[in-house]
Formats: sequence, C-alpha cells, structure tokens
Amino acid sequence: MLLLIPLLLSFWASDFDDALRAGLDALNRNDLRAASLKLEAATKLKPESGSAWLALAQTYRKQKRLADSHAAALKAEKFAGSQAIVLRGLALYYSEGGEYAKSAKILEHYCVKYPKDAEMADNAARLYARASDLPSAIRMLRHLLVIKDSAETRLLLARFYAASNKIPECMTEWRRASQMQKYDEDTYFPVAQELLGQQKFVEALEILDAGLKILDRSAQLELARGVARYGLRRFPEAIDSFLRTIELDPRTEQAYLFLGRMLDVAERKLPAIVAAFRTYSDGHPDDPMAAFEYAQALAASGGSAEEVEGLLKKSIQLKADGWEPHFELGLAYERRRAYAEAAREIEESIRLNPQAAVPHYRLARVYDKLDRKDKAEEQRAIHAKLTSSQKLIPGPSEGQPHTATRTPVKK
Repeated sequence: MLLLIPLLLSFWASDFDDALRAGLDALNRNDLRAASLKLEAATKLKPESGSAWLALAQTYRKQKRLADSHAAALKAEKFAGSQAIVLRGLALYYSEGGEYAKSAKILEHYCVKYPKDAEMADNAARLYARASDLPSAIRMLRHLLVIKDSAETRLLLARFYAASNKIPECMTEWRRASQMQKYDEDTYFPVAQELLGQQKFVEALEILDAGLKILDRSAQLELARGVARYGLRRFPEAIDSFLRTIELDPRTEQAYLFLGRMLDVAERKLPAIVAAFRTYSDGHPDDPMAAFEYAQALAASGGSAEEVEGLLKKSIQLKADGWEPHFELGLAYERRRAYAEAAREIEESIRLNPQAAVPHYRLARVYDKLDRKDKAEEQRAIHAKLTSSQKLIPGPSEGQPHTATRTPVKK
C-alpha cells in the first residue's frame, strides 16, 4: 500500500500540471471561460499552489468577477511563500488594480527574500511614492543603495526628500549624485523642479546654477533658473533668464508668461521684452495669447493706443471667452477716457470670470467716472470680499492688483 502513495502523488501532480498549463494557455488566448474552468480544477487538485490562485485571480478580473478575483489573490498571497514568480506577479496584479501600497508591500517582502534584486527594490520605492508613502519609498531606496549605488537612485532619493521637506538630506543626495553624473540634464532639473514646488528657491538655484555651468544651452534649466530668481524677487536676473530661455528656444511659452507678469519692473529691459513679444506674436498669428501678451508689453512701454487696442481685439476675435483680453481692453479704453467702452469690456471680463478680484476694483473706478456711485460701491464690496478669501499670486508688485492668473511652471 505504501508503494502506491508516490505513484498516486505523481498522478495527481501530472493532472495538476496539465490543468495549470491548459488554464494558462487559455488565459493567454483570452479564452476566459476555459481558463477559469481549468484553473479552478488546478486549485482543487493543489489548493496550496500560489501560482494557480494568481492565474485564477487574473482570469476572474478579466471576467469582471472582482470579488472572486480578490479572494483568489488573497489565496495566492497565503501560499506564495518565497516563490519569486508569484510574489512579482501579485505585485503586478495589485499595481494594475491601482493598489500601489499593497503592491509595494509585496515587493518589499520579495526584497527580504531576494535582497540583491535591485530592479524590484526600485519598483517598490516608486510604488510607495505613487501611494504617497514617502517614508517607505525612501527606506526602499536606501536599501537599493546598498545593492547598487547609482546617480539615478540618489537623484530619486533627493526628489523624495525634497517632497518630504527634508531639504538638507535632499541636497546631500543631490551633491553625491552630481559627482557621479555631471553631463545629464536629469541630474539637475527634476530635483530643482521638486524644490521649486516646495518654494525652496535658494537650494533650487544652487542646483540650476551648477547645471548651467555645464549645460549652458539648456532652455529648460534656464527657464527653471528664472523661476527660482523670480521666487527670490531677484527680478532683473529673472528677466535675463527668461529672455535667455527665449533666445535658446523661442517656443517656450512659459518664459513669455512670466515676462508678462514682470512688465512693471522691467525698466531698461522693457525694449528687449517688447521685441521678444513682437517676434513671438508675428510668428504665431493665430495664437490669442501671443497677441494678448504683445499688447500688454506694448502698453507698458508706452506704445500707441491704437496698436494696443488692435492687438487686444485680435486676441478676443481669436478666443472670445478669455477674460483677460477683455479686461486689458477695458483698461486701454479707460486710459483714453472712453469710460462707457471701458465699463463694457470690464463687465464682460467679470461675466467670464466673476472670481477674479481685480476687474471689480477697476470697474468701480470706471463707474465713479461715469457717476454711477451705487454701482461703484457694489463693485468695491465684491472686490473686498474676493480679496479677503483669495491669496493673490505674489509677484513684482506684491499686494497690488494685477492680472496674473496662471502659474506657468508645472511640477
């Protein structure tokens, strides 16, 4: 009798292997009914098979049987043990379902079993970051550094430290990485961008200055340096950076947007800004923002009212629902004392964007000129309410009304 046991086990194993193989083959062909039948049979023949439960979880998910899929995945976890293929498959399964924290935890468990797998440690760190668990992401990157010290890992670690507002640690990792990898734009920009997002302008500027000593024709780094200088209120230098960005790559829209916010502090640099906007507008005749920004620069430099108004009307013609061109056209009419026309355009800007505080402030002034005192007081009350609930974007004229409505640099 005892001699029959190995033979029976061999027979059952053969049946299990056949069922698993057939189920996987059906799953690859997307024959989900056959796959589920074969894989269910496999799990009955060998209930402790993590790979069979994992394949069944994937099949059930494709069949939209989510409760069954989740239950099968839990079985796969229970029986995964130290099977590398099952642990990695489970991590992928949970990641594809948007369960990044669970996926990362499984990969971290995998890394305990297989501590020299650098790729999976890196994946775990990135998944933890996607799950907004930066302490765990940092822990996995520090583990990765033990396996393989690289500039890429240290740069990612620097970004996570910056996002965690651990700025000294960020700078330490960045400096180490920059010694290992000097001639790559990615050594500088991603970490600096993270620091800009944290408004750590001094540290961002240190990184960008270092990068531009080596990569002096990088429009991306120069633009970011302009943002850092702008954040530090070093406006003449910021203007230089944005003009240099345009020189390097005239298509960089963000540089024009920032320059448009700095016209009141441009002083001797204003002619260069006007020239840049003119060139951009001429090269983009169908771009409403190009015409609008050129009009703003021209108005700031004392250009002809007729040309300024013509550009603003062109911008409105190209895109009628933009509130800023209507507002600026209202200001242009106000400057030449065409108060009825000014009121009409500012009213339209408010209709398009009632939450912008500054148009209410300027409309009150125009109503005063038109001797519409009740309307003026009404607009002042709205302006006061909006400014008490909104924080204006800090800029060259901080605390003064201005029309900046966008923060051009994106994380």
